[in-house]
Amino acid sequence: MSQDRNAVTASRPGLISRRTVLVQGAAALAAPYILSTKARASDPLVLVFAGGSTQVALEEAIIKPFTAETGIPVTIVNTIDMAKLKIQVQSKSVEWDLFDYVGPALMQAGAEGLLEEIDPDVFKGTKMFDNPSPYMVGYGFYVGGICFDPKRNPNAPRNYPEFWDVEKFPGRRGLRLRASETLECALLADGVPPKEIYPMDVDRAFRSLAKIKPHIRKWVEQTQQTVDLVKTGELDYSYTYLNRVKAIQDAGISMDFSQDQLVVYGSYYCVPKGAPHKDAAMKYLSFVLQNPERLADFCRRVSVVPGNLNANAYLDDAAKKLLPDLNNPAYAVLNNAWWGENFAAIEPRFKEFILS
Repeated sequence: MSQDRNAVTASRPGLISRRTVLVQGAAALAAPYILSTKARASDPLVLVFAGGSTQVALEEAIIKPFTAETGIPVTIVNTIDMAKLKIQVQSKSVEWDLFDYVGPALMQAGAEGLLEEIDPDVFKGTKMFDNPSPYMVGYGFYVGGICFDPKRNPNAPRNYPEFWDVEKFPGRRGLRLRASETLECALLADGVPPKEIYPMDVDRAFRSLAKIKPHIRKWVEQTQQTVDLVKTGELDYSYTYLNRVKAIQDAGISMDFSQDQLVVYGSYYCVPKGAPHKDAAMKYLSFVLQNPERLADFCRRVSVVPGNLNANAYLDDAAKKLLPDLNNPAYAVLNNAWWGENFAAIEPRFKEFILS
């Protein structure tokens, strides 16, 4: 995919900022996060990450080179728990240095004072795809769609109206246990054009979700389970992500992923307020963004659009071909600004809806 295809128009809010973010600094200013500075081996940087095949790619493309260059070891934990993050910050007993998650929840966390502001030097020399908050670093952009095993279910739903059509497409279904992405799917299923999803008609989204709720076998919390439950036969169809399906396919396992109708969203790094190794966390973020060949290697491995557009120059034609065209009008682009204003009210309502 070419860089032009990556540059989704400004009329699609929530993914592409209205201006390309170019953070410039005077050459005479000394950056406070020099990558050659060595950290003690006894002080690992603790990164909260989703795990699975994406973690393997991250370790090979980013973490090992980062440690080799800076001497800073990185420990990955797979406890993506916003409630625990809040407790750590409020009790001033923060264990984590970096937290990887989706935009809506992190927009709320930033507004609540749970995150450190990202040092501007992190962005020097970059051309950012999207960065909606001073508390976040958008390193990559993912797509969510419907996966299924074509051997078991050759006649599978390929868009959200079909996913909601349980008579034409019977089977056990899975959706994410979070409001963002899931409510977008519900509105698409109800016939709302992607460009008209925001401002979201929340009541309509919940009415649509109520129609499919009796047929949801699993509300999936752990990202890797969105494909694993289909692989093991517990689910027939599940909302999941292109990178997760690609890893399954690369392992020779039967799995398909429809790109007919996708939800596009960013994954962001943040630094918890009071992180014990804040300086090391900023070094890591600088490394991710200011080494575009490393970021490109990660994105190539997992079929993700780079957050720093400079990384596109390091993607080969084969990698570009696998990336979806984010300009596709059938795709819904998650609007972080809207979610930032509404997340606090909607997420509890969604959790209550699931439990009722």
